[in-house]
Amino acid sequence: MRGTREAVHFTFLVDPLCGWCYGAMPSISKLRAEIGDAKLSVMPTGLFAGNGARPMTSQFRSYAWANDQRITEMTGQIFSQTYYDNVLSNETAAFDSGPASLVLALADLLSPGSGFDLLLALQQARFVAGRDLTDQRVLIDVAVSAGQPTATLISAFQDARQMEAAVDRITTGRRHLSRHGLEGVPTLLWEAGEEAGSVPNPLLFGDSNELITHCRAVFESHRV
Repeated sequence: MRGTREAVHFTFLVDPLCGWCYGAMPSISKLRAEIGDAKLSVMPTGLFAGNGARPMTSQFRSYAWANDQRITEMTGQIFSQTYYDNVLSNETAAFDSGPASLVLALADLLSPGSGFDLLLALQQARFVAGRDLTDQRVLIDVAVSAGQPTATLISAFQDARQMEAAVDRITTGRRHLSRHGLEGVPTLLWEAGEEAGSVPNPLLFGDSNELITHCRAVFESHRV
């Protein structure tokens, strides 16, 4: 796909606490490597923030862990015992993606294109290392380890205008879902001028070559 003069851009709509988004990352990462970093961006939707947040209960733990095992079977992604013990079993911390979504939105505002690597780092921190992504100190630590400048990030959290811009980016993610009649994540959208569409969701969890082939066809149909 490199070298063509297409006007197509892909947007990966996610929630940083979403296990299915984590499950899709191997295929999305291979697609990004194929089409180039500039052609694929990440946008948080805050799906599990605000009214979408919920307390961490034993019932929700069982539901989430069952889904996680299914994701592992489909994609090979690891959900560690440490994650189960420290995150799913911690009933003092809510299932709330608001803080992590803000950090993810801020990353691309502060350094366009950096959101993808930060999303990878956030997912590893939660699902493998078992870290609490509702804790701002943890989020800053993960973001800095992913390349975000410490002082710039901390300053952004204290800047009302930048925080408002981050919230607007999350709201835009939700609007993208609504515009396409979708309710959940992960979702991979494409835009080419006035045209837009979504990639069939099953392609995000199967053979990455099938996803790449599909996206290549989208590029070819919108060459300029």
